[in-house]
Amino acid sequence: MTNGNRQAGDTGLGGWVKNNVAPLVTLATLFSVLFGAYFWLENHYARAEQVAQLEQRFEIKVTSDFLRETNARIWQLEDRLQAQPDDLTAKEELRKLKEEKARLERQLEILYQMRP
Repeated sequence: MTNGNRQAGDTGLGGWVKNNVAPLVTLATLFSVLFGAYFWLENHYARAEQVAQLEQRFEIKVTSDFLRETNARIWQLEDRLQAQPDDLTAKEELRKLKEEKARLERQLEILYQMRP
């Protein structure tokens, strides 16, 4: 008769487990899923400041590449002018490239100053 009374009232250890542990496990599972989702999103997507740093580094690289190519072209024209000092086209292009080089160096200097 006591078994029948306990099952009806659930006042023993079994009733406590049924009433308290199941909601606690559910709550712990919910927190685990939420934290897992947060950390997955944190690792999967870049923050705005990281994107800005990458954009700035990319801009520095592109400008450096242009400067390197401009320097190479200037050296080629200087060699050409040593061989043919009267080449007006080469002189004009050399002047323009030197202006472009100065502009790129200023731009690169500004980009380096903006770095954190």
